[in-house]
Amino acid sequence: PKFAPRVQLLTFTTIQLLVYFDRGAFSQVAGLVRGAYDVGATAQGALGTFFTFGVAIASPLVAWLGHLSDRAPMYCIGAGLLVWVAANAMIGLAVGGSGPGWFSPLLGLRTLAGVGEAGFC
Repeated sequence: PKFAPRVQLLTFTTIQLLVYFDRGAFSQVAGLVRGAYDVGATAQGALGTFFTFGVAIASPLVAWLGHLSDRAPMYCIGAGLLVWVAANAMIGLAVGGSGPGWFSPLLGLRTLAGVGEAGFC
């Protein structure tokens, strides 16, 4: 279905606001993450690095897929948003644990969030 330009603008503006808050919130709780997982500053910084790797690796693939047909960009956006939301929901569940054993899944989920974000940013 086709959506009116105003609906599209409102949808994408809302998505970008959520992304903005996600990035800001994660940097704001970095100290809490460091304490909860008993990791150093290097490991804490890896969370942002892995997220960036996810975006950087997935972006060229998403760009290529987006050019396959007229509807492909919307499928890429929808799939990316679904992956991003799922990864962030699982990050919320992973944050409930503590100790170094919980940190590796958190790195993987931050990478997956970056892959998802590549689909719509």
